[in-house]
Amino acid sequence: MLTPEEYEKKKNEAKEAALAGDITAQWKYSKYLMGSNSTYEEYRQGLVFLLLAASHGQCFAQIDLAYTEFYGKGGQKDIDDALLLCKRAISTFQEAIQKHNRDDKANLSFLMRNQNKAIRLRDTILKLRSITEPVSDAQLTLCQAFERHDISILEPMLDDQATFSLMCRPHYTGKTEVLNCFEKLLTKDYHVSFVPTERYGMVVELYIPNDIHNLIRSLLIVRTNDKGKIHRIAHQAYNGGDYCFPPGCEPFDWKEIEPCLNDIDTARHPQSAIVRGRMFCMNCGKLSHELKWIHFHSNPKLHNGFSYIGRLSVCPDCHQQVEFICEDCKIEI
Repeated sequence: MLTPEEYEKKKNEAKEAALAGDITAQWKYSKYLMGSNSTYEEYRQGLVFLLLAASHGQCFAQIDLAYTEFYGKGGQKDIDDALLLCKRAISTFQEAIQKHNRDDKANLSFLMRNQNKAIRLRDTILKLRSITEPVSDAQLTLCQAFERHDISILEPMLDDQATFSLMCRPHYTGKTEVLNCFEKLLTKDYHVSFVPTERYGMVVELYIPNDIHNLIRSLLIVRTNDKGKIHRIAHQAYNGGDYCFPPGCEPFDWKEIEPCLNDIDTARHPQSAIVRGRMFCMNCGKLSHELKWIHFHSNPKLHNGFSYIGRLSVCPDCHQQVEFICEDCKIEI
């Protein structure tokens, strides 16, 4: 762990080299500027350096830019360019891996994990492009309410016991509370559209530009009850991290999850704020604080040698994965 002084020294060294035209330094400096503690202006400056490095063929910058464009993080989405960047980076990484000294396992692992990032994003884009499901009535109603800034469009479809979940906040419960919350959202300056997801089909995407708290777009995921009324709405950040596990991604096989069921994440207990407002079980509607949260690592034999590590919520009644938060990826060489 670097001290604040050491961190600033490395950041300034990267800045000087980046301004001198070093493309690897441009990529490194962009990561300093686009960190979680950056201001919106710093983030935008970092994006300029990232674009510059990627345009000169820096493969690590290409894959980072691809993820930024896929999520539309802090700017316009460009899925076509993200796919092109992935393909270029995969080829470059493959050449570097083939030429690499096999005894230098740390660097080899770094190259392979970054190539895997590119492969996962490429495959995700191709899967999403194959989705042809029509937009559900519930999602269409929600989108129309936002497009017209008219909450009355949503009101007839809401169940009296509907809940609206926002990450790390208490749930809004009951039709009146949910409508009041949405009425406040409708006053903001936003963009609304539909995006495909692997598990939930087409869902509403909400984006508030020029807002540091919303650099990542949000998905509004809806569940209806047996009467066709909207029973649950979850507001989830459209961010699947570096290995592309966004909301609605394909779940892991139960045979991978089952061995990890007893490794309980004690920090994510029912009273914890960090489980509030996360994704509910689409099958039964169980809310995030009612789910079982575990430490999870995938079986590398099922993922080309890679193991994905993170937190996973499981519905104890439906025996299915609800949400996966990827924190790391490892490969044994």
